[in-house]
Amino acid sequence: MSLLQELSDKFQLHEQLMESFIKSAPYRYKFHKIDKRHGGKREIAQPVKSLKIVQRWLVKHYLSKYPTHSKSAIAYIKNKNIKDFAEPHRNNIFLLKLDFKDFFNSIKISDFYIFCEKLSIPEEDKIFLGLLLFCKNKQDEPYLSIGAPSSPTLSNVLMFNFDNEVFNLCKKDGIIYTRYADDLAFSTNQPNVLRQLLSNIKELCAKLNYPRNLQINTQKTIFTSKKYNRTLTGLVISNDGNVGIGREKKRKLRAIAHQAKLGRLSQDKVGSLLGKIAFLKGIDPSFAKQLEDKYLKHIS
Repeated sequence: MSLLQELSDKFQLHEQLMESFIKSAPYRYKFHKIDKRHGGKREIAQPVKSLKIVQRWLVKHYLSKYPTHSKSAIAYIKNKNIKDFAEPHRNNIFLLKLDFKDFFNSIKISDFYIFCEKLSIPEEDKIFLGLLLFCKNKQDEPYLSIGAPSSPTLSNVLMFNFDNEVFNLCKKDGIIYTRYADDLAFSTNQPNVLRQLLSNIKELCAKLNYPRNLQINTQKTIFTSKKYNRTLTGLVISNDGNVGIGREKKRKLRAIAHQAKLGRLSQDKVGSLLGKIAFLKGIDPSFAKQLEDKYLKHIS
């Protein structure tokens, strides 16, 4: 059964109407911009509700059957969180942090088509999948949007070859590699090897069959070691190998929790605090429990 027939049956829509929907899908997005943490603007493209529903179905019934790199890719993987990104590096002295420029938006529909051709996906299915999964705005070529529920899974699928090559490159030199979406981390106990690795990663990006537009953001390239503060995606790696949110963030959370206990926080701020504690349970469960027991027993 073709993809068109499957979608028509699933969503009870005549094939001609479903085909019309698919062909208009790249334009079914609402665009807005948010401030980046370090300056500038980031475009968020949100698919309309009907397209989101189809994209979620595609993740479950199509994209989930393709491999992602189980040892390196951490973001958007079931039962993994940012602690799993940082923890493999906790006992190593030297750390290299890299960042991709405009990661999602740099992955194009043509990259997906190359991926489909390698797997001999039927031509019509390939075209229709591309239309349903990629966004068209002012750029010449449709791209992965930040905001589509399918983009995280698809990015990991399309990065499998990259992750595999980098993992093997690192393994032979005793380097640990993990990737959390556009954040890459490398660590080792051997001095001077990470600088050569940076050149190798840039060369690999240039010769990839897909994605072909990956670029390292040189402004965010950081070499560090146990002599200095080591952080990954907001988590702190202490010199004794513990991974957590760090003393300063703990101090602030205690102060906010104390205000909540005294009834001095608005409902919105209480909700924000409870969200942070829920997140903290996956990073530092003992500290999360300490906050709940000491400050939040009577707050719902």
